[in-house]
Amino acid sequence: MGHEIQIVASPGINIWFVLLYAGLFATALLKREKPQVEDIGIIMSSGLNMAGGYGLFLFLTLTSFQDNFVASHIVTSVVFLTIAILFWTWEKSRFSTFLYSMFGYMALSVALLKAFSPPPVFVWLSLQSILVLSTAIWFRSRFIVVANFVIFLAIVIGYLVVTEGESGMSIGFGVVALLSARILNWQQDRLELKTEMMRNAYLAAAFCAFPYALFYLMPEGTASLSWVGIALFYYLMGALVKKQKYRWMGHLTLGLTVLYVMIIGIIQLEETLRILSFLVLGCVLIVVSIFFTRLRSRKRAEKKTE
Repeated sequence: MGHEIQIVASPGINIWFVLLYAGLFATALLKREKPQVEDIGIIMSSGLNMAGGYGLFLFLTLTSFQDNFVASHIVTSVVFLTIAILFWTWEKSRFSTFLYSMFGYMALSVALLKAFSPPPVFVWLSLQSILVLSTAIWFRSRFIVVANFVIFLAIVIGYLVVTEGESGMSIGFGVVALLSARILNWQQDRLELKTEMMRNAYLAAAFCAFPYALFYLMPEGTASLSWVGIALFYYLMGALVKKQKYRWMGHLTLGLTVLYVMIIGIIQLEETLRILSFLVLGCVLIVVSIFFTRLRSRKRAEKKTE
Protein backbone atom coordinates (compact mmCIF):
# COMPACT_ATOMS: atom_id res chain seq x y z
CA MET A 1 0.00 0.00 0.00
CA GLY A 2 2.99 2.31 -0.45
CA HIS A 3 4.37 1.84 3.07
CA GLU A 4 7.87 0.57 3.77
CA ILE A 5 8.02 -3.07 4.81
CA GLN A 6 9.73 -3.43 8.17
CA ILE A 7 10.47 -6.24 10.60
CA VAL A 8 9.19 -5.42 14.06
CA ALA A 9 11.68 -5.82 16.89
CA SER A 10 9.18 -6.12 19.71
CA PRO A 11 7.59 -7.67 21.63
CA GLY A 12 9.99 -10.55 22.02
CA ILE A 13 7.18 -13.06 22.43
CA ASN A 14 6.52 -12.81 18.69
CA ILE A 15 9.22 -15.31 17.74
CA TRP A 16 7.72 -17.97 19.99
CA PHE A 17 4.58 -18.02 17.87
CA VAL A 18 6.70 -19.24 14.95
CA LEU A 19 7.88 -22.13 17.09
CA LEU A 20 4.31 -22.73 18.25
CA TYR A 21 3.03 -22.95 14.67
CA ALA A 22 5.75 -25.46 13.76
CA GLY A 23 4.76 -27.56 16.78
CA LEU A 24 1.07 -27.41 15.83
CA PHE A 25 1.75 -28.53 12.27
CA ALA A 26 3.85 -31.41 13.58
CA THR A 27 1.08 -32.38 16.03
CA ALA A 28 -1.40 -32.51 13.15
CA LEU A 29 0.67 -35.25 11.54
CA LEU A 30 1.07 -37.08 14.83
CA LYS A 31 -2.66 -37.02 15.61
CA ARG A 32 -3.90 -38.61 12.41
CA GLU A 33 -6.72 -41.06 13.06
CA LYS A 34 -5.03 -43.72 10.96
CA PRO A 35 -1.28 -43.25 10.81
CA GLN A 36 -0.08 -43.96 7.30
CA VAL A 37 3.11 -45.32 5.94
CA GLU A 38 5.43 -42.38 5.35
CA ASP A 39 4.87 -41.43 1.72
CA ILE A 40 6.32 -38.50 -0.16
CA GLY A 41 3.52 -36.22 1.01
CA ILE A 42 4.15 -36.80 4.69
CA ILE A 43 7.90 -36.49 4.24
CA MET A 44 7.49 -33.20 2.36
CA SER A 45 5.09 -31.91 5.03
CA SER A 46 7.66 -32.54 7.75
CA GLY A 47 10.47 -31.14 5.64
CA LEU A 48 8.61 -27.95 4.69
CA ASN A 49 7.42 -27.46 8.27
CA MET A 50 10.97 -27.64 9.55
CA ALA A 51 12.61 -25.69 6.74
CA GLY A 52 10.02 -22.94 6.85
CA GLY A 53 9.50 -22.85 10.60
CA TYR A 54 13.10 -22.93 11.70
CA GLY A 55 14.26 -20.89 8.71
CA LEU A 56 11.89 -18.05 9.71
CA PHE A 57 12.82 -18.43 13.40
CA LEU A 58 16.53 -18.22 12.56
CA PHE A 59 16.00 -15.21 10.30
CA LEU A 60 14.07 -13.31 12.94
CA THR A 61 16.51 -14.06 15.76
CA LEU A 62 19.45 -13.02 13.60
CA THR A 63 17.93 -9.76 12.42
CA SER A 64 15.60 -8.33 15.07
CA PHE A 65 15.39 -10.54 18.16
CA GLN A 66 18.99 -11.10 19.19
CA ASP A 67 18.31 -10.79 22.90
CA ASN A 68 18.53 -14.24 24.50
CA PHE A 69 19.64 -15.67 21.15
CA VAL A 70 21.45 -18.66 22.64
CA ALA A 71 18.67 -19.55 25.07
CA SER A 72 15.98 -19.29 22.39
CA HIS A 73 17.80 -21.69 20.07
CA ILE A 74 18.45 -24.14 22.89
CA VAL A 75 14.71 -24.13 23.62
CA THR A 76 14.03 -24.65 19.91
CA SER A 77 16.42 -27.59 19.88
CA VAL A 78 14.63 -29.18 22.84
CA VAL A 79 11.23 -28.68 21.16
CA PHE A 80 12.30 -30.21 17.84
CA LEU A 81 14.05 -33.15 19.50
CA THR A 82 10.95 -33.76 21.62
CA ILE A 83 8.84 -33.86 18.45
CA ALA A 84 11.34 -36.29 16.91
CA ILE A 85 11.05 -38.52 19.98
CA LEU A 86 7.26 -38.44 19.69
CA PHE A 87 7.39 -39.39 16.02
CA TRP A 88 9.63 -42.31 16.89
CA THR A 89 7.81 -43.59 19.98
CA TRP A 90 4.29 -43.21 18.54
CA GLU A 91 4.77 -44.13 14.89
CA LYS A 92 8.32 -45.51 14.54
CA SER A 93 8.75 -42.87 11.86
CA ARG A 94 12.03 -42.89 10.00
CA PHE A 95 12.07 -39.81 7.82
CA SER A 96 10.09 -37.42 10.03
CA THR A 97 12.17 -38.48 13.03
CA PHE A 98 15.30 -37.81 10.99
CA LEU A 99 14.13 -34.39 9.81
CA TYR A 100 12.96 -33.08 13.19
CA SER A 101 16.00 -34.41 15.01
CA MET A 102 18.44 -32.93 12.48
CA PHE A 103 16.82 -29.50 12.73
CA GLY A 104 16.97 -29.86 16.51
CA TYR A 105 20.69 -30.54 16.30
CA MET A 106 21.04 -27.62 13.90
CA ALA A 107 19.41 -25.28 16.41
CA LEU A 108 21.80 -26.51 19.09
CA SER A 109 24.76 -25.98 16.75
CA VAL A 110 23.62 -22.42 16.04
CA ALA A 111 23.43 -21.78 19.79
CA LEU A 112 26.96 -23.12 20.27
CA LEU A 113 28.30 -21.03 17.38
CA LYS A 114 26.82 -17.94 19.00
CA ALA A 115 27.91 -18.78 22.54
CA PHE A 116 31.54 -19.68 21.81
CA SER A 117 34.15 -18.25 19.50
CA PRO A 118 36.63 -20.33 17.53
CA PRO A 119 38.57 -22.39 18.23
CA PRO A 120 36.79 -23.56 21.47
CA VAL A 121 33.47 -23.80 19.61
CA PHE A 122 34.85 -26.68 17.52
CA VAL A 123 35.36 -28.73 20.68
CA TRP A 124 31.74 -28.22 21.73
CA LEU A 125 30.50 -29.04 18.25
CA SER A 126 32.52 -32.26 18.18
CA LEU A 127 31.18 -33.24 21.60
CA GLN A 128 27.69 -32.59 20.28
CA SER A 129 28.32 -35.27 17.66
CA ILE A 130 28.47 -37.87 20.45
CA LEU A 131 25.02 -36.74 21.61
CA VAL A 132 23.75 -36.97 18.03
CA LEU A 133 25.20 -40.45 17.65
CA SER A 134 23.62 -41.62 20.91
CA THR A 135 20.16 -40.47 19.84
CA ALA A 136 20.71 -41.96 16.37
CA ILE A 137 21.23 -45.35 18.00
CA TRP A 138 18.02 -44.91 19.97
CA PHE A 139 16.15 -43.93 16.80
CA ARG A 140 17.82 -46.80 14.92
CA SER A 141 18.54 -44.30 12.16
CA ARG A 142 21.35 -44.94 9.73
CA PHE A 143 20.55 -41.59 8.12
CA ILE A 144 21.49 -39.69 11.28
CA VAL A 145 24.64 -41.77 11.74
CA VAL A 146 25.88 -41.01 8.24
CA ALA A 147 24.86 -37.34 8.44
CA ASN A 148 26.59 -37.01 11.81
CA PHE A 149 29.86 -38.34 10.42
CA VAL A 150 29.71 -35.91 7.48
CA ILE A 151 29.08 -33.04 9.91
CA PHE A 152 31.93 -34.26 12.12
CA LEU A 153 34.29 -34.14 9.14
CA ALA A 154 33.02 -30.65 8.30
CA ILE A 155 33.80 -29.55 11.87
CA VAL A 156 37.35 -30.89 11.61
CA ILE A 157 37.89 -29.24 8.23
CA GLY A 158 36.43 -25.99 9.53
CA TYR A 159 38.85 -26.08 12.46
CA LEU A 160 41.81 -26.62 10.14
CA VAL A 161 40.72 -23.76 7.88
CA VAL A 162 39.77 -21.21 10.53
CA THR A 163 42.51 -21.66 13.12
CA GLU A 164 46.16 -20.85 12.65
CA GLY A 165 48.42 -23.56 13.98
CA GLU A 166 47.52 -26.44 16.25
CA SER A 167 46.16 -25.70 19.71
CA GLY A 168 45.67 -29.30 20.80
CA MET A 169 42.03 -29.58 19.79
CA SER A 170 42.82 -32.21 17.19
CA ILE A 171 43.48 -34.54 20.14
CA GLY A 172 39.90 -33.88 21.21
CA PHE A 173 38.71 -34.77 17.71
CA GLY A 174 40.63 -38.03 17.91
CA VAL A 175 39.10 -38.88 21.29
CA VAL A 176 35.60 -38.12 19.97
CA ALA A 177 36.25 -40.32 16.94
CA LEU A 178 37.42 -43.23 19.13
CA LEU A 179 34.42 -42.85 21.45
CA SER A 180 32.06 -42.74 18.48
CA ALA A 181 33.56 -45.92 17.06
CA ARG A 182 33.20 -47.66 20.42
CA ILE A 183 29.58 -46.51 20.77
CA LEU A 184 28.76 -47.84 17.31
CA ASN A 185 30.42 -51.16 18.11
CA TRP A 186 28.68 -51.38 21.49
CA GLN A 187 25.22 -50.77 20.05
CA GLN A 188 25.66 -52.19 16.56
CA ASP A 189 22.71 -54.54 16.95
CA ARG A 190 20.34 -51.58 17.37
CA LEU A 191 21.33 -49.99 14.07
CA GLU A 192 20.48 -50.85 10.49
CA LEU A 193 24.13 -50.61 9.54
CA LYS A 194 25.19 -54.13 8.71
CA THR A 195 28.74 -53.22 7.75
CA GLU A 196 31.56 -51.70 9.72
CA MET A 197 32.07 -48.84 7.28
CA MET A 198 31.12 -46.07 9.71
CA ARG A 199 33.21 -47.48 12.54
CA ASN A 200 36.18 -47.76 10.21
CA ALA A 201 35.62 -44.17 9.10
CA TYR A 202 35.74 -42.90 12.70
CA LEU A 203 38.84 -44.98 13.42
CA ALA A 204 40.49 -43.55 10.31
CA ALA A 205 39.70 -40.05 11.55
CA ALA A 206 41.29 -40.83 14.91
CA PHE A 207 44.32 -42.38 13.19
CA CYS A 208 44.92 -39.10 11.33
CA ALA A 209 44.06 -36.74 14.19
CA PHE A 210 46.50 -37.94 16.86
CA PRO A 211 49.75 -37.87 14.81
CA TYR A 212 48.78 -34.52 13.30
CA ALA A 213 48.18 -32.95 16.70
CA LEU A 214 51.31 -34.34 18.34
CA PHE A 215 53.46 -33.37 15.37
CA TYR A 216 52.75 -29.70 16.14
CA LEU A 217 52.40 -29.91 19.91
CA MET A 218 55.50 -31.88 20.85
CA PRO A 219 58.90 -30.20 21.09
CA GLU A 220 60.81 -30.20 17.84
CA GLY A 221 62.27 -33.59 17.05
CA THR A 222 60.21 -35.59 19.54
CA ALA A 223 57.14 -36.22 17.35
CA SER A 224 58.33 -39.72 16.47
CA LEU A 225 58.61 -40.65 20.14
CA SER A 226 55.06 -39.49 20.78
CA TRP A 227 53.83 -41.51 17.81
CA VAL A 228 55.38 -44.61 19.34
CA GLY A 229 53.29 -43.87 22.43
CA ILE A 230 50.16 -43.70 20.26
CA ALA A 231 50.98 -47.08 18.74
CA LEU A 232 51.40 -48.62 22.19
CA PHE A 233 48.05 -47.12 23.20
CA TYR A 234 46.38 -48.80 20.21
CA TYR A 235 47.94 -52.14 21.14
CA LEU A 236 46.60 -51.74 24.67
CA MET A 237 43.13 -50.89 23.32
CA GLY A 238 43.22 -53.94 21.09
CA ALA A 239 44.06 -56.16 24.06
CA LEU A 240 41.30 -54.64 26.21
CA VAL A 241 38.44 -54.74 23.69
CA LYS A 242 39.65 -57.80 21.75
CA LYS A 243 39.56 -56.06 18.38
CA GLN A 244 42.20 -56.53 15.70
CA LYS A 245 41.43 -53.11 14.21
CA TYR A 246 43.32 -51.38 17.00
CA ARG A 247 46.21 -53.74 16.47
CA TRP A 248 46.36 -52.72 12.83
CA MET A 249 46.15 -49.07 13.82
CA GLY A 250 49.19 -49.68 16.03
CA HIS A 251 51.04 -51.36 13.16
CA LEU A 252 50.23 -48.51 10.78
CA THR A 253 51.27 -45.89 13.33
CA LEU A 254 54.60 -47.62 13.81
CA GLY A 255 54.99 -47.78 10.04
CA LEU A 256 54.29 -44.06 9.83
CA THR A 257 56.88 -43.47 12.54
CA VAL A 258 59.47 -45.50 10.65
CA LEU A 259 58.88 -43.44 7.51
CA TYR A 260 59.17 -40.22 9.48
CA VAL A 261 62.42 -41.24 11.16
CA MET A 262 63.95 -42.61 7.97
CA ILE A 263 63.01 -39.66 5.75
CA ILE A 264 62.56 -36.57 7.91
CA GLY A 265 64.52 -37.58 10.98
CA ILE A 266 67.79 -38.24 9.20
CA ILE A 267 67.69 -34.84 7.54
CA GLN A 268 66.29 -32.55 10.22
CA LEU A 269 66.81 -34.12 13.65
CA GLU A 270 69.83 -33.36 15.78
CA GLU A 271 72.25 -36.22 16.24
CA THR A 272 71.17 -36.95 19.83
CA LEU A 273 67.47 -36.98 19.00
CA ARG A 274 68.11 -39.01 15.87
CA ILE A 275 69.98 -41.70 17.80
CA LEU A 276 67.36 -41.72 20.55
CA SER A 277 64.55 -42.04 18.01
CA PHE A 278 66.24 -44.98 16.30
CA LEU A 279 66.90 -46.71 19.62
CA VAL A 280 63.36 -46.30 20.97
CA LEU A 281 61.73 -47.24 17.68
CA GLY A 282 64.03 -50.23 17.21
CA CYS A 283 63.36 -51.56 20.71
CA VAL A 284 59.61 -51.16 20.32
CA LEU A 285 59.63 -52.92 16.93
CA ILE A 286 61.60 -55.84 18.35
CA VAL A 287 59.33 -56.19 21.40
CA VAL A 288 56.17 -55.94 19.29
CA SER A 289 57.51 -58.47 16.79
CA ILE A 290 58.41 -60.97 19.51
CA PHE A 291 55.09 -60.50 21.31
CA PHE A 292 52.90 -61.05 18.27
CA THR A 293 55.04 -63.93 17.02
CA ARG A 294 54.58 -65.73 20.34
CA LEU A 295 50.88 -64.87 20.34
CA ARG A 296 50.46 -66.33 16.87
CA SER A 297 52.37 -69.46 17.87
CA ARG A 298 50.17 -69.88 20.95
CA LYS A 299 47.00 -69.62 18.87
CA ARG A 300 48.31 -72.20 16.40
CA ALA A 301 49.11 -74.56 19.27
CA GLU A 302 45.63 -74.12 20.73
CA LYS A 303 44.06 -74.93 17.35
CA LYS A 304 46.11 -78.11 17.08
CA THR A 305 45.06 -79.26 20.53
CA GLU A 306 41.41 -78.70 19.61
